[in-house]
Amino acid sequence: MFLSMLALNAERINVDLRADENKSESFMKINPAGQVPTLIDADVVVADSATILVYLAVKYGGPQWFPRDPVQIGEVYKWFTVVGDGVDQGTFAARMVRMFGASYDYAASVARGESLLRRLDAHLAHHDWLVGTHVTVADIHMYPYVRLAEDGGISLAPYLRLDAWFKRVEAVPGYLAMHE
Repeated sequence: MFLSMLALNAERINVDLRADENKSESFMKINPAGQVPTLIDADVVVADSATILVYLAVKYGGPQWFPRDPVQIGEVYKWFTVVGDGVDQGTFAARMVRMFGASYDYAASVARGESLLRRLDAHLAHHDWLVGTHVTVADIHMYPYVRLAEDGGISLAPYLRLDAWFKRVEAVPGYLAMHE
């Protein structure tokens, strides 16, 4: 989605995680950590979704996407940390349990996800975006995990400001609908 927002063309190669293609010898030569997504830009290999977003924003997108102000940079990283905690162990984990039978503690994942959604909704009561006055990589990083929370059995209905934020993200030129 972010590549499209930056109007960059890229070849997409699907990796079948259920078949452990990310652990195959050929994939491990590209990314020894076996992480998906992985970006290859000429001779640069970048793994981890947050790292990929920062790389693309700084190299191709500029300050609109990744601020240069130290306070705002800190805010971007704060939201990245929130994704790492509230999402990885919350909305993402609950979705993985429901959709793929992952072995996370479902009740704990739902509780963490709901805590994240309350925090995000409270922030959006006073801000249109996570950082600053326009969309940044912080929004792009958070969006899919929150947008798909209901796949994990976490209702978005109580969080009144999320729908308006979803619509703002979805109105960004180049937005691509997610494939579930």
